[in-house]
Amino acid sequence: MKKYIAIGLILVLLGVGAFIYKNYTSAVAVEVYEVEKGNIYEYIEETAIVKPREHRIITAKVGGEIVNINKEVGEKVKKGDILIELNTDEISLQIDKAKTKLEGLKASYKETIKPTKKEVINQAEAKVRSIEIKLEEAKRRAENNKKLYENDVISYEEYSSSVNALKQLEEELKIAKNELEILRNGVSSNIKKQHIAQIKGLEYDIEMLKKRKEDYLVKSPISGEILEVYLKEGDFVQPGTRFLEVGSTNNLYLQAEVLVDEIADISEGTEVLIVSDDLGIEAKGAVEKIYPKAFSRMSELGIEQKRVRVDILIKDKISDLRVGYELDVNFLINKKEDVLLLPQSAVFEDEGVNYVFVIENGKAKLREVEIGIEGDEEIEIISGLKMGEKVIVYPEKDIEEGLKVEEIKKENN
Repeated sequence: MKKYIAIGLILVLLGVGAFIYKNYTSAVAVEVYEVEKGNIYEYIEETAIVKPREHRIITAKVGGEIVNINKEVGEKVKKGDILIELNTDEISLQIDKAKTKLEGLKASYKETIKPTKKEVINQAEAKVRSIEIKLEEAKRRAENNKKLYENDVISYEEYSSSVNALKQLEEELKIAKNELEILRNGVSSNIKKQHIAQIKGLEYDIEMLKKRKEDYLVKSPISGEILEVYLKEGDFVQPGTRFLEVGSTNNLYLQAEVLVDEIADISEGTEVLIVSDDLGIEAKGAVEKIYPKAFSRMSELGIEQKRVRVDILIKDKISDLRVGYELDVNFLINKKEDVLLLPQSAVFEDEGVNYVFVIENGKAKLREVEIGIEGDEEIEIISGLKMGEKVIVYPEKDIEEGLKVEEIKKENN
C-alpha cells in the first residue's frame, strides 16, 4: 500500500514539475499589439439599391394591339419620342363616321337658315289676302243669318253652319299668317339653337376621339434610357397594362432600408461611406431623405423586420454606375479622434466585464478595460490601458494569468 502511495506522489510531483517547467522555463508564442492613439468611426451597415431620380413606368391608357415597339432596352430617348404604337383602325373609323354625321348636320342647318325665295313669300301673302276676303264674306253671311234665324226665316242648322264656316276661316287665317311670318323671318331661334347645339356636340366628340387616338401613340414623358420593356409586338393590352420603364441615368441616387431600431441614430445630412469590393467602388455620400412611414420586410432568415427607407445623395463621381446595382452603405453615426485603440480581437467578455491580456515582464497579465466606440475592426479603450502597452491579440483559452509568453509583433494599421 505504501508502495502505491509513493508512486502516486511521484506522479503528482512530476506533473507539477512539468507545469512549472512549461510555465516558467518555456514561453508560449502570442501575437501582440501595441496600444496606440488614432481615429475611430462607428457605422450602421446596410445595402442600398441604385435608382434614377427621374423614373417612369409607362402604362397603357387605352386597349389595343401593339403594332410597333420603336425602342429597345438600353436605348437613349428624348421627351416626346414615340416608344410604342397601337393599332388605330377602329378609332380612325369612329372619327370618320363622326365627321360624316357632322357634315350632314351642317348641311341640314344651312338649309334651315337659307332665306325664302320672294315668289314663295308672295304666294303666302296672296293666300292670306284670299282668306281675309273669304272671312269678310263669311262674317256678313253669319250676321245676316243670325237676323233671319231670329225672325224664324231660316232654321238653326243653317245659322249654325254659317257660324262654323266663319270660325274655320278665322283658324285658316291664323295658320296662314304664321306661315307667312316664318317665311319672312326664317325658323325660330330655338330651332336654330338646337341645330347649333347638335353641331357643337358632335365637334366636341370628334376632338375627344382625336385626343384619344393620340393615346395609341405611347410617348416618353422624360428624357433618359429604356430600362425595361415588358411586352412584345402583337400583344394585346388593356388600360393600365405596363409597357416599359424609362429612367434618367445621368442623375442617380441610392435607397437603403434601415431597421427601425437603428433609424434614430441617422438624420438628414448623416455622412455615408459607399463601397463595393466587387466593383471597386469607394465614395462619399450623405442622407438626403428619411421616409416618414415604416414597412415590414422578411429577412433572409424568414424573420419579419420593420424598416424605414432612406435616400442617399452620391457626392463623388462613380464611373459606370448602373440602375439596380446593389452597394454597401455605411452610415457614420459616431466618431472620435486621438483616442486609445485596440483590435476587437484583443478584447473578450466574461460575465459582462471586458478584459484583455497585457504583457508585463514577459508574462500574460489579465486586466479589466472599459470600452467605447466599436468600429469595423478596432475598438476604443476608455480606461484600463495606457499608450504603448502591449496586448495579446486573439488570446486562446489556454492563455492564463502569469503564463510566460513570447511576443509576435502585430503590425499596427
